[in-house]
Amino acid sequence: MAIDPEDFAQECFQQGSRIGAHPHYMLCIAQLRSGISDVSQGDQIGPFRLKQADWDANCNDVGLDIHFLPTQINDWLSQCAVFALMARRAFEAFVTKNNRNPSVRELYLQQFPDAQANTLSADLIAALSVTAALTGPAAEAVLDDPQSVSPPITDPDQSPTMPEGASNTEIDADQEHAVVAGKAAAIIAECEKEWPANRGDCSAFVRAVGSGLGVQLTGNANQIVDQIRGPHWHRLSDGRDAKIAAGSGQFVIGGLKGSDQSVPSEHGHVVVVVAGELDSVHHAYPLAYWGKLGDVGEKKKSINFAWRDPDRDHVIYAAFVG
Repeated sequence: MAIDPEDFAQECFQQGSRIGAHPHYMLCIAQLRSGISDVSQGDQIGPFRLKQADWDANCNDVGLDIHFLPTQINDWLSQCAVFALMARRAFEAFVTKNNRNPSVRELYLQQFPDAQANTLSADLIAALSVTAALTGPAAEAVLDDPQSVSPPITDPDQSPTMPEGASNTEIDADQEHAVVAGKAAAIIAECEKEWPANRGDCSAFVRAVGSGLGVQLTGNANQIVDQIRGPHWHRLSDGRDAKIAAGSGQFVIGGLKGSDQSVPSEHGHVVVVVAGELDSVHHAYPLAYWGKLGDVGEKKKSINFAWRDPDRDHVIYAAFVG
């Protein structure tokens, strides 16, 4: 799918300046690898032609407020943020090893060591030239001080120097793990607090937990399912994705409308997915808390106990993204 080059350039400047990667370098690499296209090539996905393993290794950084799911690799806007982080990390790794800044060519090879080195310089020159005209308008559109941006890169032997002060925002891995664990634990604590009063009503329980986390949900279970399909929520592909999202500290809801159940009912059902392991039998169903209308729900139990066998694989999961 075609991507508007001007929109793409603006996102590169937005994310590159925020995260610490040279925006023109980002533009150049997308041009080089895909022609700034959303069309994938084999296992290489999106405008930066990223592989899933590389995405998974770089799609979360608490210090830089980067929190993406495995499935979001297909979103070019998300790719701009993750590639900026990848470029920054590669830049820092090169500096640590060589005690100097890399050139554009060296940084690219740091990120993609299997690149065709014999034609790389010429290919980079062409990509830098094609994208140079996008840099000025993009900087004017998104930056408070466009004059602070370095001029376009013209030579692959130039260094794509990171924005000044960008390295001050990162935290170490132990701190990052502690922050993520704290967010996930806070959601469990909110579930524990609200469950006793709402164990007999799934929608009331989910609404109460959401309210405690600053997320407004309204209506019954069927209406909540409609809400998590809408704005401010990111649809997750299955229970495994839901488990990953909850483990990264995101507020995740699972739900199925009554009309979509194998035995249709006027009552839907919703749960709050929490951090923890998938079920030990199917390795597909995450842990959750829920209330149960006219009965007693469950605490931190696999969601395959929340729905009938024919329904549990049709549950809709979504993470709140604000």
